[in-house]
Amino acid sequence: MKFLLLGNGSIGRKHSSILREMGHEVVTVDPNPAAEADYAHTDNICTITNPAGNPVNRFDGILDCTPPDVRNGWEVPARVRFVEKPLGVRHEDFHFIRHDEPTMLGFCYRWLPSLEAFKTSLDNCRVYSLTMLAGSYLPDWHPDEDYRLRYHGTPGRGGIVLDSLPHSLYIARWLMGDLHPLGVVSRHLSNLDILTPDVAAILLEARTGQPVYILVDYLRQPGGSRIEAVTSEGVKVWEFDPGEAPTMYRRQMEVWCEICEGRRQYGYPNLRDGLAVQQVLDAVEKCAYEREVK
Repeated sequence: MKFLLLGNGSIGRKHSSILREMGHEVVTVDPNPAAEADYAHTDNICTITNPAGNPVNRFDGILDCTPPDVRNGWEVPARVRFVEKPLGVRHEDFHFIRHDEPTMLGFCYRWLPSLEAFKTSLDNCRVYSLTMLAGSYLPDWHPDEDYRLRYHGTPGRGGIVLDSLPHSLYIARWLMGDLHPLGVVSRHLSNLDILTPDVAAILLEARTGQPVYILVDYLRQPGGSRIEAVTSEGVKVWEFDPGEAPTMYRRQMEVWCEICEGRRQYGYPNLRDGLAVQQVLDAVEKCAYEREVK
């Protein structure tokens, strides 16, 4: 198959490398010369003319790995679409999305074998509460770049909220269903030279009443991710094993290819799930911004 990949950064290169190893062709687009993409823009590369003289999409699927604040892949028609998390910066930005397009969200943790097993164990009992902790020390997490440049922005917006919190929200929604935010603390509390929040904590309520607590940060040394569920069968715990990461990304692209071939229905997380998570992110950012400007 032939794919168009928008945004040839670290995650884009990871996906394209796996797809090429699987024998597929990947055409990359990125306006940044340092990204060394095949093209700087999508003009005249997305469609070809069929024998009847009509333009048709020449790609079996489009992967949008551009940053959320510049997400532009929605302007390119797609047979099947893959979009990295989060969908964008604000929920209101997505009024133009074509909801009839099959869309797979880039929630990579969905494809961790250990997390799938954890979800199955929760499905077989009653869950009373869920607590999630996740973090990494930012300068160690991105040693190949100046984190101060990457994470400067509008005070109270972006940072950990758009970077790491979406992962935890997608996991929580996968495990517990629809979530409603009840309370938020999102602040810049450390001496990291950034303007954006480095700690975010959120209390949510699942549709059947259980509390879900999520804490993410740029300060945890050593970094890690942990979930603790209090259930009718006792306390169940999951911790992220970095050794599973290659399997996780490989499985994600295998499922994506099956969707593009029509051999599999796109499941969780789909576009509806992405928009629901975006609404929660909006609420977190709104709370953080209002506190900053007071």
